Amino acid sequence: MKKYLLMFAALLLITACSNKTATEDKDASVKEQQEVEGVITEVVSEQEHNIPLVDNEDLKVTLIDSKHDRLEDYDAEDTLYLNLDVENKQNRTFNMYFDDISIDGSDEEFDIGMSETEIGPKDHINIVVNMSKNILNEDLTLTFEEHISGKIVYSDHEGNREAERFSEYVIEQE
Repeated sequence: MKKYLLMFAALLLITACSNKTATEDKDASVKEQQEVEGVITEVVSEQEHNIPLVDNEDLKVTLIDSKHDRLEDYDAEDTLYLNLDVENKQNRTFNMYFDDISIDGSDEEFDIGMSETEIGPKDHINIVVNMSKNILNEDLTLTFEEHISGKIVYSDHEGNREAERFSEYVIEQE
């Protein structure tokens, strides 16, 4: 009987120690989430645009609005979100993406957060393109106050590929 009592006490001790480790892991996980949640994001600007960028026989692409965020405590990164309305005017599906986007005349390289997007026949979709730039080691920050240019590349299932360039001012001209 004494043997069983000792085995039970040892088992109880092992169980108690393993629960403490699980609790410590859980506390570390919560602390890690709090650090991520503690990131300060500054909204630099939000603008309404409603500017047609591309309007041809296949597609109509309109820049609806934009939002410029800056992460201050995390990575010193600027991100620009472009909210776009895309209308497919044809009876065929297109796969599309944006390339060579330049804002305010900058020839800087941006990380463009958009994969190829599919738009069905006679469909109307809303997409958000995000462009980011690490400003930690750079003197220039991201701005979007005057102009946008670039190209939209799209293709159908037959392999027909088109590239339509755009260049528009986003401020009201006098």
